[in-house]
Amino acid sequence: MANCPKINNTTIHGTSAVTYDSTPLPCTDVNTCDGLNTILAKFDAIICDVKSNVDVLTEEIIDITENVMLITEDIINIQNQLEICCPNCDFTGTADELLVCDFTGTADQLPSPTTTTTTTTVVPTTTTTSSSTSTSTSTSTSTSTSTSSTTTTTTTEFIGCANYGMTALDETPINFDYTPCGGSATSVTLTNETLIVCCQSAPTTNDTGIHSDITFEGPCSEPTTTTTTSAPTVCYSYSLYGTSPGIATWNNCDGSPDSQYINASETFVVPCAQEGSITWSGGITQLSAC
Repeated sequence: MANCPKINNTTIHGTSAVTYDSTPLPCTDVNTCDGLNTILAKFDAIICDVKSNVDVLTEEIIDITENVMLITEDIINIQNQLEICCPNCDFTGTADELLVCDFTGTADQLPSPTTTTTTTTVVPTTTTTSSSTSTSTSTSTSTSTSTSSTTTTTTTEFIGCANYGMTALDETPINFDYTPCGGSATSVTLTNETLIVCCQSAPTTNDTGIHSDITFEGPCSEPTTTTTTSAPTVCYSYSLYGTSPGIATWNNCDGSPDSQYINASETFVVPCAQEGSITWSGGITQLSAC
């Protein structure tokens, strides 16, 4: 034991002379009969361990504080960006509340529009247009007649067609299946050649690709079909009888107009006239078709 100075000529008793004589202290691991030096050593170990843990906790608290500051800055930046994007939005609600935005501002305040691209497959559309014309003629001394014709136009368009090239690369016969634009499914066998067809979708083949190739060749013209129909022209020969003198008129079967003066009690035969085209005040008898 180190020599300690005397105080007032009194000898100081060393710590090694003191012994703990009470019950054990489990938290500090002090036992009965431990000397004071042993007890102080155990207390010092505990204090050093606590100090070390406090230092570690202090570093962790500092790190957490710095992270909170960074997160706060990120939140401020996000809010600033939202204010630029949506200046009329209310961001003061709680987290579980929906965002309330007012898009009634001017055009330069509204959010930028989004663009959506849609690809449409083959879609046939049919348009039918009908027109009719009629002509009616009547006089106080003649019989009323009329002619009519009807024309119907049907147009079919196919959207989404494209040109595809089907190539047999060598002498091996290759079977290709495809659906022409506006047509029905079909197949073709090629040998060392290329066929380009306007198709509704890409052709297919059971070949592994070693002997064949299918390529996209760009858009193709969309086919349209137009059908025009008209009422058929019916022609007959007629016998005209004059109850009084007058002029009979009619349209020949080729559509050209014609006329004839007929005396009273006279009979005139029209060789071939369009049905319903005769204007005559006397008797009219339909004969045979011409």
